[in-house]
Amino acid sequence: KRRLLICPHRVLHALPFHALPIDGRFLIERYAVTYVPNLTSLLWSFPAVTKGKALLVAAPRHDGPAGSALPYIPDAVHEIDDVAALYAEAAIPVQKLADAAATEAALQSLADSGSLATFTILHFACHGQNIDESMPMEARLYLRDSALDGLDIANWSLRADVLVLSACASGQRPIGGRDFVELPGDDLSGLQAAFFMAGVRQILSTLWPVQ
Repeated sequence: KRRLLICPHRVLHALPFHALPIDGRFLIERYAVTYVPNLTSLLWSFPAVTKGKALLVAAPRHDGPAGSALPYIPDAVHEIDDVAALYAEAAIPVQKLADAAATEAALQSLADSGSLATFTILHFACHGQNIDESMPMEARLYLRDSALDGLDIANWSLRADVLVLSACASGQRPIGGRDFVELPGDDLSGLQAAFFMAGVRQILSTLWPVQ
């Protein structure tokens, strides 16, 4: 076998299966590891993806109410510059929203015009917020001027084949909250769920704080 698909539940969302040892190597060195929100998602069909174009967003600082608690991210803009150079080698057109341009208004303008749905690659380098178990849809991505939560994102129309969330805790899933002993579906909440709902096909994200 070359591919391994894992469908975790509850606390198993916090286990990095891909980093488990096997025969002296990490699991991800032996298999292409993919996590799926539920097995039904394997039945979905998607149109073939062409090269398309990429939208790269870097928000190294946040000027909103939480800004004083969020340190400046010195390498966020450098990150999307490096990624843009790699896409240029593959002849993939790139649009960048960096620093002061990385605003909710800029993204919403792209969404309203339908342009946001034309990007096949999305990449966010910014602060992310851990899931609040009492409000499982309120995991956040921090742009320059605002914090995007799951409800904001789920209302977009996206057709990206891949989304990179270079942000703290962006891959976490809630396992409780809203006074439920157990959530009715832990694949329904969090940033990943919001982006899947908006139409993204695959997500690369992080379980823990990024240093």
